Amino acid sequence: MLPLFQNPAETIFIHFNNRMFNEMIEDAAKWPGKETGGMMFGKIKQKESGLEIRIEKTYIPPEEECIRNNAYFEINPEYARLILDSEKLLYLGNWHKHLGYGGPSHGDHRQVEEFFTINPHKNIVVSVIVDSFSEDDHELIVEVYRRNENIREEVENSFQIFRVPEGNLFYFSDDNNISEEVRITKEQISVIKQELVKVYDSDFTIEDVLQFTGSISDELILSFPFHFNMELEGNRKTLDLIILISFPPNFPEGQIYIDISSQDLSKKFTIEKHPANVLYEYELIQPFLQLLKATLEEKIPQLMKEPLWKVMCELK
Repeated sequence: MLPLFQNPAETIFIHFNNRMFNEMIEDAAKWPGKETGGMMFGKIKQKESGLEIRIEKTYIPPEEECIRNNAYFEINPEYARLILDSEKLLYLGNWHKHLGYGGPSHGDHRQVEEFFTINPHKNIVVSVIVDSFSEDDHELIVEVYRRNENIREEVENSFQIFRVPEGNLFYFSDDNNISEEVRITKEQISVIKQELVKVYDSDFTIEDVLQFTGSISDELILSFPFHFNMELEGNRKTLDLIILISFPPNFPEGQIYIDISSQDLSKKFTIEKHPANVLYEYELIQPFLQLLKATLEEKIPQLMKEPLWKVMCELK
């Protein structure tokens, strides 16, 4: 019996090369009413935050080296072997097109099972399906198959299937293809900005969340306003502060620093730091920001006692 169940893949992250991704979509549109596909190559890296898979290149076979029809796509084994022998990047798996019926199919699962049987040294296979409803309308379905390490010979389910959520799909261009580093993406920054506004409700808008580069090369910083009220010498005082969230260049490794700053950014104080991978998973962003808000509301009144209050007021 094939393992037709699907498991969540919150700690699997897929990074598509933009050029390669466009080649897939263009080829899918090129063959209306027929399935098509290709081989995928790239890198796999296990990090503390999860499994990172970078899909960097695709080989789409010419018409004479494959079979394309309305329910089936197959690459000539001799052509596939030629590519496998010449390509230096790691073979990750195949992508193929479906005609609006989702996926993967029972046959797709069986092909993966055969691949694991033939290649006992392989533990991971990536499957990408471009499910086309029309030339301009498609759904991307990404699944990762992982061999069961503790499988027994008498057990037929030799692997598990992980459906990768859309929020864990990222895209990079050739000019920022850094094999050993994955800097924080535009999509992640956009989500963090949106969640910041939600957490702080009407305190500020998304336009107030600024983004800039820090003093360290490639360090990215987000800033947002923080209005602090305090009873001082019998009078209620208001001080407009800036909160800085600094992301390390080698995100999701390293530390995220949380600083409070004067509005002109001339003086800042680090109040806490966190492992960067706490913001690598989308589902953890809002809980982290909620905790950050509570921490700031607790810590800042303690920090803003004299002489720091006067220092910050003078730098305002």
